[in-house]
Amino acid sequence: AWSGDDTTLYSAGADGQVRAISPADASATWTLNLPAPVHSVCDVDLGTIAAGLADGRIAIIFAHDKEPLYWEGHTAAVTKLAAMPASRRFLSAGEDGRVLLWSLETPGKPVVLAALGSPIRALALSADRARVAFADRDGHLEVWRLNP
Repeated sequence: AWSGDDTTLYSAGADGQVRAISPADASATWTLNLPAPVHSVCDVDLGTIAAGLADGRIAIIFAHDKEPLYWEGHTAAVTKLAAMPASRRFLSAGEDGRVLLWSLETPGKPVVLAALGSPIRALALSADRARVAFADRDGHLEVWRLNP
């Protein structure tokens, strides 16, 4: 995932590592080891990173701190994340079939947007961040309008 200012790339790994990478020379500027495989990352607010873990938690990483907070909301692996930086919010989707809306303003208290019958395989925000589309493993697709 790109940082909000396009100066850093963030990678997720099955080894539980999140890396910040300089696109200029592809060197890692920092690496953080998390307690479970990481399926997805996004830059929520210029240096505040969300990482979706295989154990169902979201790790919130503050670039200046490197001591993550762990938020719970999913009951299975978090597989997709999508950032909404202007509002300091992000979406998560998981193997539990749920799509959750998170905010840095209300830490660890997600809003359940949808609960489908099978794992979510795709999650995308429109360019204006006003709509979200998601699809589950069974091919069910939904498009929702988000409140500002």
